[in-house]
Amino acid sequence: MRVAVTTMGCIASDLSVIIVSWNTAGLLETCLHSVRRSATGLGCEVIVVDNGSSDGSVEMVMQRFPEVILIANETNIGYARANNQGLSRASGRCVLLLNSDTEVTEGALGTLLAYMEGHPRVGAVGPRLVRPDGTVQQSCDLFPLRPWEMAWERVVDRLWPQNTVTRQARMTRWDLTQPLAVDWLVGAALLVRREVIAGVGGLDERFWMYAEDLEWCYRMRRAGWEVHYLPHATVYHRQRGSSELTPELTQQLGRQREESLVLFYRKHYGAAAALGLQLVHAWKRWRKG
Repeated sequence: MRVAVTTMGCIASDLSVIIVSWNTAGLLETCLHSVRRSATGLGCEVIVVDNGSSDGSVEMVMQRFPEVILIANETNIGYARANNQGLSRASGRCVLLLNSDTEVTEGALGTLLAYMEGHPRVGAVGPRLVRPDGTVQQSCDLFPLRPWEMAWERVVDRLWPQNTVTRQARMTRWDLTQPLAVDWLVGAALLVRREVIAGVGGLDERFWMYAEDLEWCYRMRRAGWEVHYLPHATVYHRQRGSSELTPELTQQLGRQREESLVLFYRKHYGAAAALGLQLVHAWKRWRKG
C-alpha cells in the first residue's frame, strides 16, 4: 500500500523531474534546492517518490517543498518500480530521472532541454556527472559484450593494440568534451522524451535496482532513437547516497548489480550469454578469494 500526497503546482509543459529517494533526507534537500534554482524560467514539476524512508525524508519534503508532488511508499519497492510511479504522474514533454544524491548546476536543465529540442532524433540525453572531488564520472558507455565477444576482443586488443574496431579502442577515441552519440547513459540524470516512453514503455520492474538504465536505453536504441551525452550540462553526483550505510549493505548491493546485469543478458542476449556472464562473475569472486 502506498500513500500519495499531492500539492497544488503548475502543470508542467516543459519538464517533469522524478527523484526516487530512500533514507537520503539531507542529500534530497540539497538536490531539490538545486532543481529549484536550475528550473528558473522553465515550466517544471518535481515528483519525489520516497521508498519507505525512516529518516524524515517525507516530512522534510512536505514542510520545505510544498510545491513538490510526493508519493510516499510504505516500503522500498525498488528503483525501477518507484520511477514508474513517477512516470505515471508526469505531465512534462520531457522527463528527467534524477538521483537524490545529485546537485543540478544553474542552467543545466535548460541546456538539456534545448539540446533535445534541437535534435529530434535524440530520445535521451544525459549531462556530465562530476564527483564531489571534481573528477568526472564515466556516465556513458557502449552496450556490454557477450562473454565470447569479451574473450575475442581481449585477444585482438593484445595482438593489435592500435586497432580501431574493438570496444576498448572505440571508447578510447571518444572526445568527452563534446556532445557524443553513445549506447547508454547512467540513470543518475537521464532526460527522456515523452514519446519515447510512450513507444518503448517505462523501466522494466524486474530490475529491482541497477542495470535498469542500461536496459531502458537498449530498448530506445532498438526502437531507432539516438542516445547522446552532453558535457555542456553539469550535474554533481555523490554516488551511492543510499548504499554506503553499512559494509554489509554495500556488499549486498554489489551482488544485486551482478544479478541485474545477468537479467539484462538473459532478456536481450539469451540464456547462454547469461550463463557465461554468471561464470565470469564466479571466476572473479574466486580470484578475489
